[in-house]
Amino acid sequence: MINILEDKNILLTEQQKTAVNFYSGMLLMLACPGSGKTTSTVSRCANLIVNYNVQPKHICNITFSLAAAKEMGKKFEKIFPELEKPLLFIH
Repeated sequence: MINILEDKNILLTEQQKTAVNFYSGMLLMLACPGSGKTTSTVSRCANLIVNYNVQPKHICNITFSLAAAKEMGKKFEKIFPELEKPLLFIH
C-alpha cells in the first residue's frame, strides 16, 4: 500500500488515520470545526483512488454547505494536484 501522505507534510491523528484508511463501505465523519475533517476527507478520497483503484467518479462526498464543498475541492486540488478530483455534492 502506498503512503499517500508521505511527501505531503500532513500529520494526522490516529482517529484521522483510521478514517483515511477505512475502505469497507460508507463513512460518516462528525467532528467540531477545525478538527481536520476536510483534510481527512480529501486524504481518504486520494487513498481510495491510489490504493484501491476507485475511480473518482464513483466517490461522493456530501457536505452541508456550498462553502464546505468548494473548500473541499480546493484542498484536494492543492494537496493532490496529480489526481483527478472526485465529484463533490451538496446536501
